[in-house]
Amino acid sequence: MDETVAIIGGGIAGAGVAYHLSEHTEASITVFERNAIGAETTARSTAVFRQMGDSELDPMKRYAMRLYNEFLADPRATPRYDPIGRLELATDDEHAAPLRAAEPSVGAYVEGEELAAITPVPELETDAVTGALYDPNAGIFSPVELTHEFVERARENGVEFLSNTEVTDIETDDGGVTAVRTASERHPTTRVVCAAGPWNLALGRLVGLELPLRHTLAPIARLEPTEALPHPLPNIKHGASGYYFLGQPDGTVLAGHSPGSYADAGTEYDPETVPETVPEEVRSGMTDAIERFLPSLLDAEIVEEWVGVRSLTPDGHPIVGPTAVGGFSIVAFNSEGIQLAPATGRVIAANVADETQPGYAEAVSPARFDGDWTGE
Repeated sequence: MDETVAIIGGGIAGAGVAYHLSEHTEASITVFERNAIGAETTARSTAVFRQMGDSELDPMKRYAMRLYNEFLADPRATPRYDPIGRLELATDDEHAAPLRAAEPSVGAYVEGEELAAITPVPELETDAVTGALYDPNAGIFSPVELTHEFVERARENGVEFLSNTEVTDIETDDGGVTAVRTASERHPTTRVVCAAGPWNLALGRLVGLELPLRHTLAPIARLEPTEALPHPLPNIKHGASGYYFLGQPDGTVLAGHSPGSYADAGTEYDPETVPETVPEEVRSGMTDAIERFLPSLLDAEIVEEWVGVRSLTPDGHPIVGPTAVGGFSIVAFNSEGIQLAPATGRVIAANVADETQPGYAEAVSPARFDGDWTGE
């Protein structure tokens, strides 16, 4: 049987894998998406791109931005990018210390009283701010359109995308994958790449793996200010509470709460049953954060809200690569899919094509974990 790859998930992760595989292999590639392309976890993303974060992942983010710049220069779809900047706020010395120690390449540390002198955010109340990490180069993508940029390029290379086609089973024989099944058809395959966001846990169990992932809810409310803001609000996050705000090109502001640590996360959520409204305790926390940092938004109207399900990994790094089940690979993020999808696609492609792995592959490899989920 010639090399065939079934990719489960048609969001930014699966589309990124499909594109890279089509650039590096001659395999027959099919992407199975249970909904419309990019309509699930990717569509619920805030799609922030920034260099702040774990320094081990910086090479992955740099690879992504280089590739995205190529896409923006010669687009197949409409991958809009808006550089709005980012401020991570600290209101005590404990949370200010790591911001002061950040590498200059990811932003400049600014004392609280200096913020008004360097950032054009007159709406920001700085009295309670000890200091902030300011990154003027951070911005936001249009996540669904960016996904379609990968899709169109992969299609040019012969990849087939099946939307509204849910994988219901993964067949194995003698320790390796042999086929995926949908409601209406069996698709023989030599490899399966599971890139299905919060559905990865359930899909892993189909081949006998208990993946080291936990879920957390990601509630977001879209606010419409009573008076138009003079410019898009930067991405402003209060690290201690996890609440953040993000200006949009249409003048609205997204308010949300980022996931906590792996230890704090719930075990698992079924995305099909998660409520679509922001929980009352999160809504209350948003109001407190607005009153503290952006009081001009207190009268803003909530015009839209949703709740996503995000995956967290034990060490905060993605889990990308082959597992102990022959031909079965995993792509699981720790809430940075837009920033890391290109590099994870490159890792999978190098594995399938038997090419030299990029230097960051070890930092995201499933082999760094021990346990029954590996099938060993």
